[in-house]
Amino acid sequence: MTDRELLLAAYDDQMRGAPPTPPTGVTYEQDGPLLRIVGGFRGLVSGPRSLGVRGAGLDRLIARQRDFFAARGEAVEWKIPGHDEPADLADRLSTAGFVPEPRETVLIGRVAAAPDEISVHVAEADGEVVSAAWLVFRAGTGFASLWGGSTSAEWRGRGIYRALVATRAALAVARGVTYLHVDASDDSAPILRRLGFEGVTTTTPYIWSPEGG
Repeated sequence: MTDRELLLAAYDDQMRGAPPTPPTGVTYEQDGPLLRIVGGFRGLVSGPRSLGVRGAGLDRLIARQRDFFAARGEAVEWKIPGHDEPADLADRLSTAGFVPEPRETVLIGRVAAAPDEISVHVAEADGEVVSAAWLVFRAGTGFASLWGGSTSAEWRGRGIYRALVATRAALAVARGVTYLHVDASDDSAPILRRLGFEGVTTTTPYIWSPEGG
């Protein structure tokens, strides 16, 4: 296997689904091949790489998720990695009223190269926060995820995002983590690739909300 294939296999094995311990007020429910996460900011739906259902059966599965959250008056997010099957899942979600958000690139880096579960980091200038980022550990796996990294417009291009990545990577090393995972925007992906991260797939969130978008 190539290094990309090994990283993608680790991602599929350890990062699909939900963390083993749900946050307070959040519950996990299984509907066929899907995991439904209820009680957070909005509902989440995730499944394995191959759902094993197609055609009208897939349409019914999608409709059940939409109708479940419609009855609760809540929005729901269904994020599709680019290597998932069946290939027409995105089209069927759109037909059911789910709206795609911008596509992100899933990048993974080996930590060696580059009860707390969340570490928050900020960069300050003249007493003001100019960038903020998170490091989220996923219990029971060799992964930690980099979230955030939002930098004030006037401070971009000065290496702040890169420095926050390095700081979080050092903490991950100290915690014995093997891989760092990022769902990166088009702005962040080139920086992360220069730091040794490899793109293994893409992911696109599809959102259904009671307001219709």
